[in-house]
Amino acid sequence: MFYLIIMVKIGASQKCGKNGKKLVENSLKSSFQEFFIMTWLTMLLISSSAHFIAIYSHEKDDLFAFEWIGWIITLAAIVLEFVSDMQILVFKKNEENKGKICTIGLWKLSLHPNFFFESLVWWCVYITACSIKWGYVTIWAPLIITLTLRYVSGVPIIEKKFEEREGFELYKKQTNCFIPWIPKKVNQIAQN
Repeated sequence: MFYLIIMVKIGASQKCGKNGKKLVENSLKSSFQEFFIMTWLTMLLISSSAHFIAIYSHEKDDLFAFEWIGWIITLAAIVLEFVSDMQILVFKKNEENKGKICTIGLWKLSLHPNFFFESLVWWCVYITACSIKWGYVTIWAPLIITLTLRYVSGVPIIEKKFEEREGFELYKKQTNCFIPWIPKKVNQIAQN
């Protein structure tokens, strides 16, 4: 992609002769298609539990325990994700907190409560899908989103951004990374 941008900037005809413009157009079209096809496939995999529910839930008349559990926890997870997002927003808006680490509310219990609750929503959709025949085969959906948030696009990027901030190392040692839990006491950390 970088090469294509350079070609457009300096002029494709100068770099590649008279066929340069066509080469750039074809490359951009191909990159555009690949991007959207990969995005579509990823979204299809991640949302497969939800698709399964939408397609097959009409085959039964009543709600099973899995569905009730799934929908109740989903609602709670959405509310808690919203609460964690609002807590960090309010924290950041306060000028006194500039450059500080948010350690209030849900952020005291987890380094990334918003990512955890986002992941939990997808696990609850999966639990709901399990109430339908063969729904359990969509296990890859919550696994993909959880592993992506925890090890690829969520946690590592944020932690890299904050690793140099004062107090982050202590906060990281005290606080559970993903799943909200009671923080460790400072003297427990010194023993480890």
